[in-house]
Amino acid sequence: TAPTYVDICHRAALMYAFACLVLQQLALHSRWNDTVNLWAVAVPIVFFASAVLTYAIHGVLKDTDNQLQRPHKLGTKTLPTAMIRVYMLSLAAGEIGGLSVLLAGVI
Repeated sequence: TAPTYVDICHRAALMYAFACLVLQQLALHSRWNDTVNLWAVAVPIVFFASAVLTYAIHGVLKDTDNQLQRPHKLGTKTLPTAMIRVYMLSLAAGEIGGLSVLLAGVI
């Protein structure tokens, strides 16, 4: 069997691909101008890509089966808890915020 994060990377990439199609359709029907729609789509996609990249790195390194478990490992290094917290809060805000802007533009 594949390492845990190789499986997670694969599944997440498939789900994020579908999410990108949803964002695209929302942007097409949004009443906001192109610049607003671009940012509302780009921010979540950047976070989607960064999440998949993180999963791939953990899969290659085989360093954890839970990236949110303390201490936060990346290979032989330990990442600061504050860094992980800020990243996760930014990810949630970026993904939810982008979707919210697009939904507001459609409704």
